[in-house]
Amino acid sequence: ERAARGEAESKLQALRQALQQERDSERVARGEAAANLQALQRELGRERAARGEAESKLQALRQALQQERDSERVARGEAAANLQALQRELGRERAARGE
Repeated sequence: ERAARGEAESKLQALRQALQQERDSERVARGEAAANLQALQRELGRERAARGEAESKLQALRQALQQERDSERVARGEAAANLQALQRELGRERAARGE
């Protein structure tokens, strides 16, 4: 009976140790998973920031392009107005000379 009880206690102790090792392994795995999650969240944050910067630069480039186009449109309008004024002046001079 003593031998049987000693064997049962030994098996129980072995089971307790195995259970503790299992719990320790799970705790380590959860810690690794949490660390991986944090690393992924940091990476996602960096990617979002980079995308935000790229979108901001793209918007600035679009605005600069639009301003360039607006400036060209104004310059063409001014050139056309100057050409018309010169043509009118030339017309008056020709009329004055009787051409």
